[in-house]
Amino acid sequence: MQDFSAIDKPRVWLHPPICSLNEGSGYYAAITTDKFCAGLLNMQRAMFSGYARTKSLRSSSISVGTDLVYMKIVGRGAVLTIMSVAHSLNHSIFLVLPPLLLLIVAETGISLGTLGFVASLGYLSYGVGALFGGYLSDKWGEVRVISAYLLFSGLSGVVMMFWGDLLGFAISFLLMSAWASLYHPAANSFLSKAFPGKMAASMGLHGVGGSVGQVFAPVLAAFAGIRYGWRYPFLALAILSLVSAALMSRVRVETSSTGSEYSSKTGLSELLRIPDLRKVFLFSISTGLFFRGIELFFPTYLATVKGFSIETAAIAASLILVVGILGQYAGGRGTDKFGARRMIIGSAFGVSASLVLLQYLPFSLSGVGLFIGMYGVGIFASQPAGSALAGLVTPKDKRGFVYGILFFLTFGLGSLSAWLATIVVNQSGLYAAFQTMFLLSLTSIAAAFLLPKVRSEDANSEILTKIGSTGVE
Repeated sequence: MQDFSAIDKPRVWLHPPICSLNEGSGYYAAITTDKFCAGLLNMQRAMFSGYARTKSLRSSSISVGTDLVYMKIVGRGAVLTIMSVAHSLNHSIFLVLPPLLLLIVAETGISLGTLGFVASLGYLSYGVGALFGGYLSDKWGEVRVISAYLLFSGLSGVVMMFWGDLLGFAISFLLMSAWASLYHPAANSFLSKAFPGKMAASMGLHGVGGSVGQVFAPVLAAFAGIRYGWRYPFLALAILSLVSAALMSRVRVETSSTGSEYSSKTGLSELLRIPDLRKVFLFSISTGLFFRGIELFFPTYLATVKGFSIETAAIAASLILVVGILGQYAGGRGTDKFGARRMIIGSAFGVSASLVLLQYLPFSLSGVGLFIGMYGVGIFASQPAGSALAGLVTPKDKRGFVYGILFFLTFGLGSLSAWLATIVVNQSGLYAAFQTMFLLSLTSIAAAFLLPKVRSEDANSEILTKIGSTGVE
């Protein structure tokens, strides 16, 4: 065993033979994925406070394709904070629109149905673009893709301030949606590789961080829209996105490849032949059938059917996100403890039950309150569970692409939910639209029972988990 007592800075020796690694101003440590000396693992755990990733190292002194684990000293909390802000801004593009719908109608004369159609196109581009976001994150790196989304989505939002008619609104909103679509595949791929031993927990915390900012989006949008005009909430999002892009571009983190021989040869056709992955795709489709329709028309439903004011309806929409913070955290922790399938089944039942209470409970206020609690926990708890499950059944170097497919199925095909809800609203009203969303939510329960029972990652994740544990077997 090597004597590490003389090492005076974060540089780790490979055994055998000796190999030191240093990159720029940050130090890296490397170990083989085979069972290695406990002293080295414990030393790594004590010396490094960064995140883990895998990469293939090719060297004349090491067998080609050897998998190594890298730990870099970085401000992990700072990186997750920036990503949480990016996550908040990403969803806020769509969260500020619902409470502003009636204001846009009043100022521009655009019909509610037309706005719903534009929103549906935005949701569609949000989902379709995720396919490119996944591919680009695998090819160029997750950090570059996230930075590009923030920059160009922010620039697109500025357009709305100076071109506020129907055409300007449509072009600006669609461009913001398209650029925003790049984020989730890159972010989920980043997290799945950086924290494979606690994948769901890290995704849950990322969701919590993002939800904290999202909570305030509908309320602030409503109050700012009433006071200053409906364009200003979008301008605020644009400015914050540009600032975040400048911060994200300074992050020097790459987690792109693993050197897995199996993964590198896995194409789309092979991915689609993985039975467990197909089941995850099916559940994503079932969720997309109702999720966007509810999100788009919930504040308007409360204002017109339940008699709430615009401000109160916006607060109710924000409260779903407040409860969603608990849902994200519970979903991440619960998935690591009980398994993704159990968490998703329970979440699906809770979502369907909440829609029944919203529409049929005699007392409107109590029905809305129960809906907010059950729907908020249910819909958000299923997100880290589903993302972790997808990561567990997917080759590592294809995760960005797979997360892009998942996002497309949920939010791209899910745009059909907003389109369908718009049609029902125009023909039969908001009450009938929410009845339709409830019937569609039942499909997610059936799809949840088909999901595989997967609880752990491959051998590489076990090594990564040991690095962060108090001892090594």
